[in-house]
Amino acid sequence: MQELFNDMRSYFNERLNSPLVFSYVVAWLFFNYKVPLWLSSDLPESEKIALVDAYLHGGWDSALHAYGWPALISFAYVFIVPIPAGLA
Repeated sequence: MQELFNDMRSYFNERLNSPLVFSYVVAWLFFNYKVPLWLSSDLPESEKIALVDAYLHGGWDSALHAYGWPALISFAYVFIVPIPAGLA
């Protein structure tokens, strides 16, 4: 059991050390800051689920805001921002 736990921990640690994954998580939290606030609030569980579901799955505009912009920002941070540093 301890070996399984250590393997899982090293797997998640390896994934979070990836610049693309880490930047996506940070960008997602920036764009969707309401979700962690709702989840940590004192609201009833059913209301929390309804709020998060409506916020993240409300249509194309909310999908773009919830997933598209964080993906674009993290892609730019990892692949485009280092280009000027290489030119200097």
